[in-house]
This record gives sequence, structure tokens and C-alpha cells, in this order.
Amino acid sequence: MFLPIHDGVVKHWFLVVVNIPDAECEIWDSNPVDSANTRRQEYAIASMSLLEKVFGNELRMAPDLYARFGSFSISYPESCPLHPRSEDSGIFVIRNMQFYRQRWYVGFNSGD
Repeated sequence: MFLPIHDGVVKHWFLVVVNIPDAECEIWDSNPVDSANTRRQEYAIASMSLLEKVFGNELRMAPDLYARFGSFSISYPESCPLHPRSEDSGIFVIRNMQFYRQRWYVGFNSGD
């Protein structure tokens, strides 16, 4: 499940991928800033809590899944492409959704 999230503090978009079968939450952040990592993890956890509230009845029908939902591991994939300009973050979120886990960024120039 792809969740584009806007960090309004620094005006930056990043992607949260909720991988239900593997019980993990990936944060695809094309411009990670150490001072913002904790906040972005909090955004990811809050988003997962919201999903649990919205889909709670459906999740309860699969008790093993429901029990794990609140304890998903959070990771930052190493293969996430980086960029120096925060203005490009929305494009990187879209491209990461279009080509999830693919090396779409090889030869990509955001200035084009």
C-alpha cells in the first residue's frame, strides 16, 4: 500500500510503503535529513494507526495479521534514489510508486 506523505515542516514529500504480507513499513525518502527521520517515522506510525482504525473490522477477520499490524518494522530501503533539491521530492515519490523497487533512477536527471 503506497502512502505519499507531506512533511510540512520542511516542505518535502516522501513515500511510506506498507507491506502487509511481510509486516514491514518502508520509508522511501529521497532527501533524508537526520533531524527529520524521527518525525517521518512518527508520520509513518500515525498513518499505520489510521489504517488500522479505517480497516479495523476487515483486519480483525485475519487475527494473525491484526495482531502484527501495530508492530510492523520500519526500514529505509538502501536502494532509494536521492536528490539534492527538495522541490523534486514529489516527482521522486511518483516515480518510486510507478517503478517500485526498480532502478528507474539510473540516468535520470531531475533538471530535464
